[in-house]
Amino acid sequence: PGRRIAYVYYLVPEDWCESDGGHLDLYQTNVKGNVGLVSGSAYPVRVSNSILPKYNSILFFEVSKISFHQVREVLRRKKGRVSITGWFYGPTIDAKDAFSIPCPTYIKPRVNAAVEPSKYLESWVNRVYRKANMVKKVKKAFLEESSIELRNFLKKDKYGQLLSCLARVMEQKFHTTVGPPHKQSYLRLGSVSEANLGEMQDDETKASSTSGEETMSPDFAVLKDLKEFLTSKAFAGLVEQLTGLELTAACHEIRAFRPGDYTLANDEDPFMKTEGLDVMLCCTPTGVNWNLKSGGSVHYVDGEEELLTIEPCANTLAIVYRAEAGTSRFVKYLNSSAPCLRFDVCCTFLCKEESGAGATDEDEN
Repeated sequence: PGRRIAYVYYLVPEDWCESDGGHLDLYQTNVKGNVGLVSGSAYPVRVSNSILPKYNSILFFEVSKISFHQVREVLRRKKGRVSITGWFYGPTIDAKDAFSIPCPTYIKPRVNAAVEPSKYLESWVNRVYRKANMVKKVKKAFLEESSIELRNFLKKDKYGQLLSCLARVMEQKFHTTVGPPHKQSYLRLGSVSEANLGEMQDDETKASSTSGEETMSPDFAVLKDLKEFLTSKAFAGLVEQLTGLELTAACHEIRAFRPGDYTLANDEDPFMKTEGLDVMLCCTPTGVNWNLKSGGSVHYVDGEEELLTIEPCANTLAIVYRAEAGTSRFVKYLNSSAPCLRFDVCCTFLCKEESGAGATDEDEN
């Protein structure tokens, strides 16, 4: 027997209201009735019912391996969400969580014949990090600690253009939600292929095109240029110089975390199964002071031992080497006190000794 019915008796203040938060969210799953239990692929899809705590009330709901729930962030500061919780036990449903986070697609760095490698670096990277003496200092520090954070990594003008681009992407909802929520919740900014970017031109840009060919909106062109830079041999070569590692392939993702978003450390995380080099560029507005209590920090753990914490910091490139399989990472829950959205560009490189399977010359979708 196991837990089958949960109950919650609420002792919140009598005037508890919607703006105080603390709702109990019950999720709809991909399993309807007993359909799907044979494969065991039960996971939450979306919130189907959201219940506000009420004074002197009691709530019952089912608990099983195919039911999921969460308690929303409590927004009321002066008084807490007090409750008494218990369970009734009985025969359990024979099902399991078989959802696995898909393995990323690694691609080999490419050469753009139209752009000199040095031009890529000159266009994007702060000249401080292109100087031989600084590269040497960074490499020395990285080899000692297996991690390093480089402030003001991108050129100031380029970073400003990137922030503007990210804001427009959010305005036009050019993103997808990544889940399921019992594993992770954040936005993946959409494919930056030329076809998609062409569809996102503003009216003024379209009207000004007289050649019969679509002219890309300057903001979204920055995103396309960023992808080309990240997948270039020039960027991989710079990271190799800064770390002393030989890199063979990488996967890339541009993410946005809103209040309520997070990722969880779990044994099924594909990044836990191999060593690798994480390269993450934090993209928050310059001048915003981020409080650790707001969440959004990146944590590296080995079991219960915390190895490293990286705080959100504008235009900062964090480089972290995971030397052993089993080291996991997660982004801490971003709460309502966060001063803004937390964007990052997250790259994971395979090093020569563990590259092998999965690397391809093809672009990723």
